[in-house]
Amino acid sequence: HVNSIVEIYGRGFKVNIGRGVSRGFGEAYLTLKPVDVDELYDKILSRMISVDSLSRGNIVVLYAYSPLIPTPIGSTLDLEYEKTLNLPTEWMRRFISVNASIKINVLDILSLKMFTYRGFSLRVNKPKLPIVGYSPGTLVICKVADINGSKDDIRRLISYMPLLGLDSLSTQGFNHVFLASKDPFLGEVL
Repeated sequence: HVNSIVEIYGRGFKVNIGRGVSRGFGEAYLTLKPVDVDELYDKILSRMISVDSLSRGNIVVLYAYSPLIPTPIGSTLDLEYEKTLNLPTEWMRRFISVNASIKINVLDILSLKMFTYRGFSLRVNKPKLPIVGYSPGTLVICKVADINGSKDDIRRLISYMPLLGLDSLSTQGFNHVFLASKDPFLGEVL
């Protein structure tokens, strides 16, 4: 999918973000480059999660580094009813093929507050539907219900999570998470 974007836009292109674009603010230049998920795990994610700690019955945390929408269209993460999350999600399966799966049960949510995200569509000149969700930094406390796959496949699966997001709302900047099983500063297992 990145290759088709590169074919359309080239390796780098200018985008307008947020308000004040007409005054020269909010202009950014993006450069596309491939992401090596093994390097992502080794350099960053390995400080927060150990594949060895992912076993049935163990506690893990989903850390939301973007706004988290708990009941999106399609119910990927339905925290009110089902309280389970199957990884990879259907959204993730569209982009990756891994021989691993993780089923986690949601136990609790720790968040500073709920937000209502509003926007305005310049294309149709009307307000967008408001979306209610948790703030970035939200922690979703979970218990591993089931896990299947080799260590390498599980590692690849958890490495793709922060990049792809949980569902199609990730294309709008929502539901980007990573799994954590240890404190990134202390290195201790949760």
